[in-house]
Amino acid sequence: MDQSDTGGPAASPAEIRQSLDLVLSSPDFAGADRLKEFLRYVVEADLAGRAKQLRAKLIAVDVYQRRSGDADAEALVRVDAGRLRRRLELYYAGAGAQDPWRIHVDRGGYAPRYAAQDGAKASAPSQPDPSPAAPAPRDHSKAIIMGLSAACIALALLSVGLWLRGAPRAPVSTPQAALVWDQEALVTRKVLFDENPARLQALNLVEQGQSLLLPAPDRYRIESALGLFAQAIRLDPDYAGGYAGTGLAKAIMGALMPPGPAKTEMLEQSWQAAMEATRRAPADPMSLTAQAMSAFARGEDAIALDRSAKAASLAPDDVHVRDYQALIALFLGAFDVTLEATDPSHHVGQPYQRLAWRNARATAYYLTGDAEKAVALLTEAAALGDPVSVINHAVLAASYHAVGQSDQARITINRFERAWPENNIDLMLKGLFRDPAHAAQIIDALRAAGWRAE
Repeated sequence: MDQSDTGGPAASPAEIRQSLDLVLSSPDFAGADRLKEFLRYVVEADLAGRAKQLRAKLIAVDVYQRRSGDADAEALVRVDAGRLRRRLELYYAGAGAQDPWRIHVDRGGYAPRYAAQDGAKASAPSQPDPSPAAPAPRDHSKAIIMGLSAACIALALLSVGLWLRGAPRAPVSTPQAALVWDQEALVTRKVLFDENPARLQALNLVEQGQSLLLPAPDRYRIESALGLFAQAIRLDPDYAGGYAGTGLAKAIMGALMPPGPAKTEMLEQSWQAAMEATRRAPADPMSLTAQAMSAFARGEDAIALDRSAKAASLAPDDVHVRDYQALIALFLGAFDVTLEATDPSHHVGQPYQRLAWRNARATAYYLTGDAEKAVALLTEAAALGDPVSVINHAVLAASYHAVGQSDQARITINRFERAWPENNIDLMLKGLFRDPAHAAQIIDALRAAGWRAE
């Protein structure tokens, strides 16, 4: 057993397993099944005397059921080890602060170690004095404080009750959970604030830029995002995020451009930026996503699907990564991948709800013959503040037409013609969908509903 802290008694196996159970059952690890299996595996291996054997390749085989020598799986282990360390830090900063023992998985390896938490011992309840004693004088200040505390709690509960009475109901077609803070991101920001504020600012700029990239057809938003990514690179040239964002933005712009030298140059710049991101962070999910989008725009479909799938496997909880995987698969006609990537279980309850997953899922439904679900999701997406674009308006109009709501189809067409008078929706769809039949399925429905291309 790896016991690095020798200043006091070592934890017994029973105490270690109890500490492990406390961690695994905590809300901080809810939904993180892979990280829980990772932690359980390394702790049990350590207790069995196999700590020195813990390597990425062994964990990849035993925990992730990957074949021996799979480099991608070993990269996944290293990424998950970092995620596990952040979750543990979060847990012991909150719910686990009073645990008797703390489990560490130090950087540079996977063998755990265990440390007694002094704070837990100091705060342990003292044994009552068995001898009788005279009652202490009444502390009126405590009574006043307790009364004020009770009043504050009652007021807070009343406020919550009033808010809930006036709160909108959850959407019918997609069950919703309350938005939660991204706890891992909070820990990351705290570390960067203390150690590398320039990178923290670069990270903030990249996140702002990412929020502008969708809806994709809006060139002005993409150009604004490019400015933010350029500033992030200036602040921290070693941070992969600025290059990955640049690769994504230029891939989107290139995909929407007509064939010619300008498109070729844009796509080359996109690929170079994605490669710069990869050189700095080879296993970073957004670096792989930038590669995937760039490959898609260049017509390298197999690479696009492979890189987006790898990014999703490395960051299964990252809704941005899921969004791009869903869109790439949608435009390539891999609708089963789109539907899996946009499964509500990946998104509901996560931060950054206002993304494109509902729009992508609805389009996949329409193109696979379920226009009623498409209408429900697209109207819900609009109500919840998801990205609005000429593409999702076109799909909504086509879906209305498919379910026989001709008036709504015409109203939707009039709306997107007013909002985007020079939309070129037919050229846009033909440029994005690899199979011309998928673009035609939307365009033909628009024309049947009364749309006339300029």
